[in-house]
Amino acid sequence: MNNLNNKKVQTVGIWFGFTFPVSSKREGISRYSLYLVESLLNSTQINFEIWCYEFNKVCCEELFSSLIASNRVQIVTEIEPNLKRDKLNEVKKKMNLTFIEKIVLKLQSSKNIFLIILIIKYINFKPEFNHFKHIVKMVLLHRKKIFLIWGVFGTFLLCDIFLFNPLLTYLVITITYIFWIFKNNIYNIIKKIKSDKIKVDLLVERANQTSKADLFLVPHVSLLNSHLLKKKKLIAVHDLVTISFFDDFIKFNYNFWDLIKSNVEILKGLSNFAKNGDHFVSNCEYVMQNEVLKLVPNVNKKNCHFVYLPVNIPKLNKLVNDKMILKKFNITKGFLFYPTQIRPYKNILFLIKVLEELISKGYDLQLVLTSKTFNNNHELIEYSKKTKLINRIILTGDVEEGELFQLHKLALVTVAPSRFEGGLPWPALEAFNVGTPAVLGNIPQTLERLKFVDPEVGFNSSGLLIADVNSVEDFTDKIISAIENREKVILNQNVMVEKIEKYNWEAAANKYINIFDEMI
Repeated sequence: MNNLNNKKVQTVGIWFGFTFPVSSKREGISRYSLYLVESLLNSTQINFEIWCYEFNKVCCEELFSSLIASNRVQIVTEIEPNLKRDKLNEVKKKMNLTFIEKIVLKLQSSKNIFLIILIIKYINFKPEFNHFKHIVKMVLLHRKKIFLIWGVFGTFLLCDIFLFNPLLTYLVITITYIFWIFKNNIYNIIKKIKSDKIKVDLLVERANQTSKADLFLVPHVSLLNSHLLKKKKLIAVHDLVTISFFDDFIKFNYNFWDLIKSNVEILKGLSNFAKNGDHFVSNCEYVMQNEVLKLVPNVNKKNCHFVYLPVNIPKLNKLVNDKMILKKFNITKGFLFYPTQIRPYKNILFLIKVLEELISKGYDLQLVLTSKTFNNNHELIEYSKKTKLINRIILTGDVEEGELFQLHKLALVTVAPSRFEGGLPWPALEAFNVGTPAVLGNIPQTLERLKFVDPEVGFNSSGLLIADVNSVEDFTDKIISAIENREKVILNQNVMVEKIEKYNWEAAANKYINIFDEMI
């Protein structure tokens, strides 16, 4: 460990304030945060506070489990430890929390954003939670009051005057009364959320009152609730693809108005960070120049940084058994591996066309992706069915770290045809690490990263297999080259890999330390 005691920063907060349940598996944001915190722990004496909502505590404990034992990493939620048990018991008496958690999970994909916010915000033991208790109490516990006062008296009065049907009158009065409760309770809450009048956030409130952090690292641009934190913040902008690839997202069946709303909120949030004097960091200069500085209003160039991400070298006791992992994911042939979610800029349809071309040339292959579904993209589904490739495409869903690297190791070729990445694609770096040939796309971020380790290098002189992300023919040819000349490709690849791996997480950590010190 390098003891950097002369540094100014003593404690860093990592803001994992996602307002919905998240998974610790295979998401780039999780792995970026884990590797960075680990490298900073090894290189400095900095302590870390991981801030998350209570319903994500288990996820964060799983993600940072290997670091918590150091006693320098603490998971903190909106619930104070000494009050936690009493609060939980109190709420469980009033409402089934398991049921609420299921609702939250079910509503993640809902388009009714205000309903999602309503449920998520008010299960976090907020004062406004009393609105729900009041409604439950009025409608369920005090139903006798409704029946006797409104039901009996109202029914008698109206039937006597207007000769209405008693049963129908009773039902109408009861429904009207319940609607009145809704109108004067839930509706007002929704109105407040829509008008952005509710500013109370217990996680932010507790962080502002009790956190020892000198500053906060916000690992994703969607965590806009961090704007209310009083300490300085470093916002990690890995990309702004929903803005720069807006048309592609619309073609991918994303809702136009939802996407507009989301993009406006992100740009407005980033602009607020910029006005506040907060800093931004990206994984390469290309993203900083072409996305942050170009798209974000009010940003100060002096507060913008980029730090390349090194190769991920996992500390695995053992890899998963070959036969077990192939059986688990129903992999029965040689396969191309592309660890990615299905998003517009990931170029999945292009890759399926490459697979089609390879099969037409006699290569009996499968394509393995780490997405759970086709993301409701009809074009992908229809094309896969039309070409009869649907059964050759394996969607593994989330995979463990050991499974990820074993799939890289077993693959004939790892491919990274993405039209945009935050830096040199991690799938390629991971493949390099286990000695598997990789075919990368010829995007600017890749060339920038290669020139960082060798200023004289170009796409054609790097020793890597780099193909045109718009040419099925070129990408197909490069994959065939990797299959037919595997040993030679790996030898050529290793020359550049050796240079790339000289830049490690310790070097990246030192760059982050310099940014932290500049901020305070």
